[in-house]
Amino acid sequence: MGKGFSSKTQKISIQERIIYKSFLDKILQVTEKGLNQGHIVYLLLEKNLEKLNDNLVEVLRDWATSSLRRIAASEAEKKAKALSVFIYFIREFNQGNKDSNLEIGIAGYQSALQVYTKTYNPNEWIMGLILLNCMLRIGMEIGLKLGEMTKKRKIAT
Repeated sequence: MGKGFSSKTQKISIQERIIYKSFLDKILQVTEKGLNQGHIVYLLLEKNLEKLNDNLVEVLRDWATSSLRRIAASEAEKKAKALSVFIYFIREFNQGNKDSNLEIGIAGYQSALQVYTKTYNPNEWIMGLILLNCMLRIGMEIGLKLGEMTKKRKIAT
């Protein structure tokens, strides 16, 4: 997994980075229209299952770090809102790798929280913190379950 649950660092090529950034741009373009675009978002996710991985997490984090603070506040808020909508859908998405989907969600909330701050938009900030905390707890539970399963396999062999 990416930054949240693993120590490995991804290195992706410039060409791959462009492909993942293009996918992220498409998703955000659709989610800017709101929660009523779920059917389109899910179609995009289904058609791009191979992109729901650590590379997307890396591109998402890099994009947020490099662009959200450089654009006008109103545009950054629009992007953060679109990102939050995307994360809502990835949280509910039943396909692909659940760990990767979770990691994408965590990266998304962390990125949105670069825009939503205690002073700038306190309601969105607290909601983002709550949802990020929930996803981190799920990740910890998954890690614990996987660790327990590994121990049981070692004992059984």
